[in-house]
Amino acid sequence: SYVTMIDKFKTYIALMTFKDQPHHFSWNGPTYLFTTENINGYLNQIPNIQGQNILSVCSSGDHAFECLLHGAKRVDVFDINYLQKYILELKTKMIQNLDYQDFYTFFFDKKNFLNKDIIRPIFDDFSEGLQVYLDTYYQHDIYNQMFRISGLKNNKKPLLTPSYVSDQKKYEELQKLVPDNFNFIRCDIKDLRKKTRKKYSLILLSNIFGFQY
Repeated sequence: SYVTMIDKFKTYIALMTFKDQPHHFSWNGPTYLFTTENINGYLNQIPNIQGQNILSVCSSGDHAFECLLHGAKRVDVFDINYLQKYILELKTKMIQNLDYQDFYTFFFDKKNFLNKDIIRPIFDDFSEGLQVYLDTYYQHDIYNQMFRISGLKNNKKPLLTPSYVSDQKKYEELQKLVPDNFNFIRCDIKDLRKKTRKKYSLILLSNIFGFQY
């Protein structure tokens, strides 16, 4: 379709032109694979998430996943980085279709880090944009340019792992909760109000304001 063709082209341009600028975020920067926040910890301190509509920064997708595990009815996501939606899609499709051990091995086993053989059975189910994104990595091995948390490639988990990563039962619970697609809004925090008029019970902004100034 026309939309798919535009998405593929936009993804290709994003990958061929981005530059990693520390503490600067753009529409086509390196992506986060996992959070560095204790999301589960602070969501436990927020009452009445059950059955609510939530808006969250997209980032690695971990904010959205944890909200679902805490009972959110729906989670929409936004991010200034167009490419971040592919990390969310990749992890969503893996959670839906692969078991916990495959997921864990794919991200945290040094010898099998981002091993295409693990996702080969579901690769054709990925959007064409995600396929372009992953093939860029497999063909050029530009890990240090594409991803921000370089420690993962050296078999180092984030200091604060999400609950679905540290607990297999949570992963299996999440398998029943993740939607086929999240509503992804590509925008800067300053333009968020222009992009959506929905009302949310909770908005998760992570550390965006820390970098805003």
